[in-house]
Amino acid sequence: MDAIEILIIMGVAILVGFLIIGFIADWDYKNLSGSIRKRMTESEEGKIKVDKDTFAARLGEYSMYCRTQGKAQSKTYHVEGTGSFSKSDLFVIIKDLRWCESVQSAENGCGSREDIEMEPITLPRSVGLRCVDAITKVN
Repeated sequence: MDAIEILIIMGVAILVGFLIIGFIADWDYKNLSGSIRKRMTESEEGKIKVDKDTFAARLGEYSMYCRTQGKAQSKTYHVEGTGSFSKSDLFVIIKDLRWCESVQSAENGCGSREDIEMEPITLPRSVGLRCVDAITKVN
């Protein structure tokens, strides 16, 4: 037990030491946090920039996770491109990926249930994904 306490105290001391050095050296914490956020989310606005095909693949993965885990979480993508993107366009890509057993839409000839609720969107646009009652909602 003493070893764990020593490790925790050393970790906190190192963290406090870095903060003190940062204040003395006048680090720009706002710029540093923006840089970290940009690297983690792939864009400055906190949105992941993708094309139609990548968005469809990520939406399919999100929908599979949503249906199996059922956890309420959200994700935002900035879908680049021109024109419109509808649920039928999405399921053309899902069928090409052969994911109809995992991500289904009866109205688009891909399975027997509806896993995704989506209205047609005009691109480019930021699109949010939400998991509600094991159904992925796109808005």
